[in-house]
Amino acid sequence: MPAKGQECFPQADSYNDQGQNAPPQGVAVFLLSLCFEGYRRQAGGRDNAMQPVVFIARLVGPLFVVLGVGILLNQQIYTDMVGQAVLVPVLIYLSGVMAFLGGVAILNGYHAWTADWRVIVTILGWVLVIGGILRIVFPALVAALAVTVYSGTTSLVIVGVIVLLIGAFLSFRAYWAPGK
Repeated sequence: MPAKGQECFPQADSYNDQGQNAPPQGVAVFLLSLCFEGYRRQAGGRDNAMQPVVFIARLVGPLFVVLGVGILLNQQIYTDMVGQAVLVPVLIYLSGVMAFLGGVAILNGYHAWTADWRVIVTILGWVLVIGGILRIVFPALVAALAVTVYSGTTSLVIVGVIVLLIGAFLSFRAYWAPGK
């Protein structure tokens, strides 16, 4: 029995010569799959694992709903926050690092160009990666664009509505219609 907190890490002798129990798509994905064993459900004797895209949508969907509602209810506060954030280069840099890491994490979990709702997760991952790269490499340009785009309340309302709708859709697909 592994020590508390060590149950996510396989023992060195857990692989055999035929490649059984070999890590799928790399060690990181294998370790994450072991950590999320608790998300597996028994149904009719079958082991049904939650799909990574559903797991990502269950995290991102509610977050986007809350962000969208916050933006729409507090437009002046969000406008002020953007105005203040662009004056502090370290905030642009740190937001770029977080966006880049979040995007890479999403793309490592799911990155398929399918012709259904799941493509939204892939697009979101790429938008975060590209946005993170732009903030890290071109912080002055990003600051100027942010001031231009978010200076009016109309653009903030549009962003709030888009974020709210994407969050509501992802939440619906992840929680109420995950198999469809």
